[in-house]
Amino acid sequence: MADGSAPQHPILRRLGGSTVRLAMVAGIVALVGLGIGQAMGQAVSQLPDPTEGAVVLDQLSLGGIEPTMLLLQKGEVPADWETIEPFPGMVGGDWCGEQVETTGIRSSPVDTVTFSQPESKALLISEVASFDRPQFAANYVSDVTEVMLSCPSYFQPLFDGSKQKIEVTEPDEPQPITDYVSRVLQPEDRSNYDVRTLFQVGSSVVGLHYAGPERPPRNLLANAEEAILARVSPDDFGDTSTTVVGVEPLPAESTNTLNEDGLEQAPDGDQADNGIPPPTIPGSPESPTTQG
Repeated sequence: MADGSAPQHPILRRLGGSTVRLAMVAGIVALVGLGIGQAMGQAVSQLPDPTEGAVVLDQLSLGGIEPTMLLLQKGEVPADWETIEPFPGMVGGDWCGEQVETTGIRSSPVDTVTFSQPESKALLISEVASFDRPQFAANYVSDVTEVMLSCPSYFQPLFDGSKQKIEVTEPDEPQPITDYVSRVLQPEDRSNYDVRTLFQVGSSVVGLHYAGPERPPRNLLANAEEAILARVSPDDFGDTSTTVVGVEPLPAESTNTLNEDGLEQAPDGDQADNGIPPPTIPGSPESPTTQG
């Protein structure tokens, strides 16, 4: 009796075997990929979230805030930092070698205040750029953030025509508000330390730029940010005037003291008997008690 099953063509037999092998390989890859994906997901989930605890400002309600209120003031930096001639700001400049559009910007040039620490030769530049409305300010901060997220490093042209590699990293400190971007820029030889921070307040973009041979003093930038934001949202950031190193807080009460034991009691009776002459009214004759 003949076999009822039809013989398979050799190509079909090879294809069938290949299909099984491919299915097995695909299953293994899927399992391995799932394991790697889960491991990577767990690793990423354990990384600190820089936006955790960040304050969400009501940017529309802050659209009419006076831009100069967003500049650092002398009492908000350590006492050994001096005010010097202002340096140019970051808004409108290059980010990782790319030009970011400043659509809707109103302030030109950008308002800046510059402080210098004479001993270390470090600089701290405070700036504020005003835009026509909050959406334009939000767009600028968002565009800069997008550029910096995809920029682990870049090459910066030097005056002699050569290029220097600049490494870009995120700072360790959590960000105070959500509409915010900050990066640390350092050359490969670590010859200087550069921190650039931008954040939105209403229709303005606020910038803080530290540049020096070493890392900035502890909490210098965090205190500067909070000093500015305390004027914008005191309920969230409170009064930070006493947190800046070198600024002495005002006493809560008067420091004047009186020695009550050394005080003499005023004598009773008419004021003319206590040795104090009566007041003289301009244009009136002298009092008889003051005439010789």
